[in-house]
Amino acid sequence: PFGRGKRWGGDLHPVANVILGGWQLSALNSFRSGAPLSINVPGATLGNGWGTRAMLLGDPEISNPDRNRWFNTAAFGAPPLYAWGNSGIGLIDGPGSHVLDLGLVKNFRVAEQKSFQFRWEMFNALNHVNLSNPGTTLGTSSFGVILGAGGPRTMQLGLKFLF
Repeated sequence: PFGRGKRWGGDLHPVANVILGGWQLSALNSFRSGAPLSINVPGATLGNGWGTRAMLLGDPEISNPDRNRWFNTAAFGAPPLYAWGNSGIGLIDGPGSHVLDLGLVKNFRVAEQKSFQFRWEMFNALNHVNLSNPGTTLGTSSFGVILGAGGPRTMQLGLKFLF
């Protein structure tokens, strides 16, 4: 809304308009809750070649989950041989995510139907750490531990000629 022929700054000097006018800002903010996770027991505990869900032995929630311990791993155990586990499907929520993507665009008119467009785009602009899901296989070294995260802030610059 700023620059020659716009709501504000319509009477700008042409040189000032080249610098101040023609900018656009775009944003995309994404919030996601954590995925529902189920705890699995490896191996053929049912006698049919398939594993089963774990036995729920206590409260899986902890007060301050972090990447080294997302849930109470002591709350789960292996079921007896040839028995189904009693823990529910999607019993635990994984970590949520927050991503803000921003774009700043400047248009430079060269002729009536020709222009250059400069773009500066930032993905995960706030550089928020978005943790991956924890390990959910009982008895493994990664059980209850988060070993990864989403991408860091990424920026790209672009210039294109529109004709």
